[in-house]
Amino acid sequence: MARLTVQDLIHAIEKAAEDLLAAAGDDGMVSKEDIRKKLQEQQGVQRGLLEAFYDFLRDEDQAYMRVTRAVVKDGLAFVKEKLIPGFEIAPGGLSETETKAMLAFGEEEALLGSRLKQAAQGESYLSSKAIFEQIKQNTSELFFDYQGSEGSEPIEAILIPAEVLNLTEAAFVKALNLDQNNPLEFIERFVSAEPFFPIFISQHYQFELADKATAIADLMRNNLRQNSIFVIGKDYDRNVPPQHPAYIIGVADDGNLVGFKSQVIWT
Repeated sequence: MARLTVQDLIHAIEKAAEDLLAAAGDDGMVSKEDIRKKLQEQQGVQRGLLEAFYDFLRDEDQAYMRVTRAVVKDGLAFVKEKLIPGFEIAPGGLSETETKAMLAFGEEEALLGSRLKQAAQGESYLSSKAIFEQIKQNTSELFFDYQGSEGSEPIEAILIPAEVLNLTEAAFVKALNLDQNNPLEFIERFVSAEPFFPIFISQHYQFELADKATAIADLMRNNLRQNSIFVIGKDYDRNVPPQHPAYIIGVADDGNLVGFKSQVIWT
């Protein structure tokens, strides 16, 4: 993965500011129509950054705030002075530490920080779809045997369309439209996946599959944040079968959930 520098972040946000200033009409303001036209000229991660920067500047608490040239310049200064110092300057998606630092300012700021890191990495950034495809290429013959499961179950790559900034139980419930009053859909376990990854790799050594397990673990660690394990289905409930769906997922920088799914067996 390509190296990331502070200058990369500065260059990306300055480019977004320049694009917004160029979009401003004769009145010196960037209207919704101005930004719509400008976004049509953009593509990929730079387009995502431009849109997030504009939304941040509009300020959801001031729905009619006008995005003037002065507002763009003030926003640029805020990003340089407040947001960029919160980055760890490591390639990949936002880390948990970076996410917490951005969320301290607000959700709009966290989304802007996420898009900024994507744009700063340019073509080296992996989209959620690309991460999913690479995980999919390595899942054959691998298994999940964790969280006290009484069996080793096959795994399957998964990509869940979502708009997640912070992976909580509530965010997961919303993404999968789960009914927490239904014991079959109840979240029984929600734990960090970090302790699991070394075990996942070591379990596959004797089957000469450790390289594939390592590839998946590295993909998720380097490109996703808040990697977590969710086990669905209330335990000790006679209406719930012993097979409990398990999701090992993280948050991609576009807000989608990516990873793999399997199941645990609890009798």
